[in-house]
Amino acid sequence: MYAMGADVALGVSDLRHSFFENLPMRAIRGQTLLVAPTPLSQEISYTRVEEGYITPIQKHITGHHFHVVGATYQAKDVQPNQLELDTVKLIAEAKTKWQDLGTLTRSSVVEEKVGFRASTPDKLPLIGPLFDSSWLRANYKNALKGAKLKNLEPLETSPNEWLFMGLGSRGITFSSLGAEILACLMTGDTLPIETELFYHLHPARFHIRQLKRVAF
Repeated sequence: MYAMGADVALGVSDLRHSFFENLPMRAIRGQTLLVAPTPLSQEISYTRVEEGYITPIQKHITGHHFHVVGATYQAKDVQPNQLELDTVKLIAEAKTKWQDLGTLTRSSVVEEKVGFRASTPDKLPLIGPLFDSSWLRANYKNALKGAKLKNLEPLETSPNEWLFMGLGSRGITFSSLGAEILACLMTGDTLPIETELFYHLHPARFHIRQLKRVAF
């Protein structure tokens, strides 16, 4: 099973496999802040979400307490000083959205964190078997000239190799159901979703769409 996150889109993965060639994955930059509580924000008891979010007070391994404020979303190239730009932006937005943070300042920031989300063009994850894209091109190219998916011969997959990636910004939402789907595929059990929906999650979908565009 491959679980590489945004490393594929960032080009830093050492994995070499034909499946990942021309795979339209994007690395979406996201920045969060750990900020010291204000006198009023200490009363926040649940995570608030409003085009961004703030968590209740968390405890750092150092013993300090903080809120998590986030998150940015950048799909394009970023500025050299993007860390500072986003810190100032997140503080300003938090103070506007939540009155509890009205006294928040730059010096309230305990730490800045940056991560990259692995995102697909259709915002859905890739869940299913690993396969050789060169085999797919060789065997499906002619068939896709007007043919429907159900008329294609079964996809030749790599035994015991599976993918679950491209969760983007919805990792918490997708992860549990996606794990169940993958477990059913691996064990041959009945899928917990409709077959038609699974087609929209299958790792081959982008390769097949590309072949259809070439065919027509």
